Amino acid sequence: MEIAICGPAERTLEFANAGLAWIELPASGLLHESPVLPPGLRCQSTNLFFPGSVNLAADYGAAIAIGKQVIDAANQIGVKTMVVGSGNQRRSSQNDEHLVGEKRFLKAVLELQNYALHWGIKLAPESLRVEETNVFNYLGPLFEGLSGTPAGVTADVYHIASAFKRAQQGGDHPYPPDATKCFDHWLAYEVPSCPHHVHFADVARTMAVDSCPFALSFLTRLHQLGYKGLISLEGAIPTFADVQQALGSAKRAIDYAFGSSL
Repeated sequence: MEIAICGPAERTLEFANAGLAWIELPASGLLHESPVLPPGLRCQSTNLFFPGSVNLAADYGAAIAIGKQVIDAANQIGVKTMVVGSGNQRRSSQNDEHLVGEKRFLKAVLELQNYALHWGIKLAPESLRVEETNVFNYLGPLFEGLSGTPAGVTADVYHIASAFKRAQQGGDHPYPPDATKCFDHWLAYEVPSCPHHVHFADVARTMAVDSCPFALSFLTRLHQLGYKGLISLEGAIPTFADVQQALGSAKRAIDYAFGSSL
């Protein structure tokens, strides 16, 4: 198991100097420039996906066309996993009936996944907070919607924990009432099977993951499910010192949950 960091192309040398072998770049940025990565640093995964100029509800066809261009650009640098976040781009309009936006998003993911198969790329959408979108705020329904398809799912502990806290405060959720009794129980519904990809942080995204009960429970769940992919750190890591501290914290957390050092 290895660690990646989500970050911009401008920081690739900094991440390489910190000892990282993997970076997760913003996918839409690849439309404008294909980065030259320093020796030893590779980009296997991307995040964000759609550029800010598109919206599936406003112009589905245009969004799909641009999505295919993004996939082509990612293929040029050897990407194999593309996280689909893009909260505003998948946001459902006020005129949509309930679940229409989610059906549209699933249709888009599968249409783009079929295109990406030509390059051996897997799309892996994630759930997002209600502040970011109104389409798939919970991960369990996304697992269900993509079950049996070529697409994967990204489990992001920050979003999962945010949904849990909202549900505990009385927010609507799609699970049985006892799902909120503890975070471990919530994880059984949110991450019912092994995800294809993982985003990792603490609940404040300060990257103090080895002291965050939510982050540690999340890793334990991944261990139970047999996850062996990349752990992509996504959070506030503004300086080189922060990168080093985040890596140390993540390694300690992974060692605690998986029982073996990286």
